[in-house]
Amino acid sequence: MKPWKLLLILILMVILIPFLLLASGDRKKGGTAEEEGVVTLRIVWENWGADFTKYLDGEWTEKYEADHPNVKLEWLFPASWQEKEIAELAGGDMTFDVFYMRPSFLPSLVEQNGLIPLNDYFEKSGVKTSDFVDATIRTCMVGDTIYTIPGGADFIGWFVNRDMLKAAGYDPENPGINSIKDVEEVNRRLAKWDENGKLVQIGYQPIDVFQLVNWGYMFGGEWYDEETQKVTGNDPANVEALEWLVELVDEYGFEDLLEIRGEYAEWSGSSPDHPFILGMAAFHPNGWWNYEIITSYAPDMDYGVINFPTLTGDPSEKANWVVMGWSVGIPKGAPHPDEAWEFLKYSWYDYTAEFGALTINSPSVKASFPRFEELIEEQFGADNKISQVMPMFDEIGLHATKTYPQTPAGEFFDAELVRAMEAAMSHQLTAQEALDTFTERVQVQIDRALGK
Repeated sequence: MKPWKLLLILILMVILIPFLLLASGDRKKGGTAEEEGVVTLRIVWENWGADFTKYLDGEWTEKYEADHPNVKLEWLFPASWQEKEIAELAGGDMTFDVFYMRPSFLPSLVEQNGLIPLNDYFEKSGVKTSDFVDATIRTCMVGDTIYTIPGGADFIGWFVNRDMLKAAGYDPENPGINSIKDVEEVNRRLAKWDENGKLVQIGYQPIDVFQLVNWGYMFGGEWYDEETQKVTGNDPANVEALEWLVELVDEYGFEDLLEIRGEYAEWSGSSPDHPFILGMAAFHPNGWWNYEIITSYAPDMDYGVINFPTLTGDPSEKANWVVMGWSVGIPKGAPHPDEAWEFLKYSWYDYTAEFGALTINSPSVKASFPRFEELIEEQFGADNKISQVMPMFDEIGLHATKTYPQTPAGEFFDAELVRAMEAAMSHQLTAQEALDTFTERVQVQIDRALGK
């Protein structure tokens, strides 16, 4: 090699070696998160939209990381969280530590051995199943095994248009709508037809699958036996509930009621075309987050909230109220299960009131209700209507023991129940025939999912 080339190489080495050593030092100093004692928890979550995810990936992450300097949170909001979780489990090399969960999805994931049981974590942390709303903790368990911790609870009350009630002769402060007889009466008082005989106003809109599930429980029925893994949709009490709803529909006409219901975006009514927003229906079963919809689309509405009526109005029947919601678990093979449990306990047990107030979710820990109500009042003001009715929503959590049926059939259960309800209400089938068909079809799907 020529001397000048050797000299050039030596000069380059002198220049580059410090940079190479610095880069090497940086790698050793930073390394992986685990090497420097910092754990990154990766979380699969449902995409609630930008308004909500910014709280999760923003304020809540900042709060958690400030209290846990050795942990970083990394959120993923896929278009389909179920498909993502299934794909991760199928991949065999789990890279996530926390899975978001809905009740209808949990049984199928448990069948795949996809979640770590949490019984030991509950016991070691002093967390008891009795600390939670009965209806929500049930959705987290299969038998005696706890697979997820309850997160947000969906307490569903009846939003009411107070002006419409007043016009029909009711005291809007205490309308006294507590039983099915009261529901029948308020509909008769509020129903209006135009000059062509077309229904243009109703009190309670009965065409809703959630209403059917709830009334089935109110009449004393059950929809699924988890122990035997049998669908009980044609339980005589469920048939009686559907027959009552059919009678209610017949008074006003199925097609007219469908037209009033319209094609609003979701059962939650997040649409300016919802009949409650348009003043065509006096009631709207929904959770407390509905205040946003009313504020956006009907800011001048004088609204209140009442509890879901029961069969006879007897207080003991409040146990049949239905609560839905979501939960959070740790996938099988999670890299950091202990740190993941601490995140679950912190977010949905220790500080669940704070999490709920920030993200418009009711907490599932019963002891957190007073703190939650306090935070809502601080956030919205004591004079705000939603602050005033929040104790009513929390009352649902103190009494409710029922939840939407969770079966291995998943969304197939929902679709078939809608089909059965509408077949009965349109008199294509009797209530008995519709629920017999529903029970048979869903059972086949469940048996298939269970490999029977």
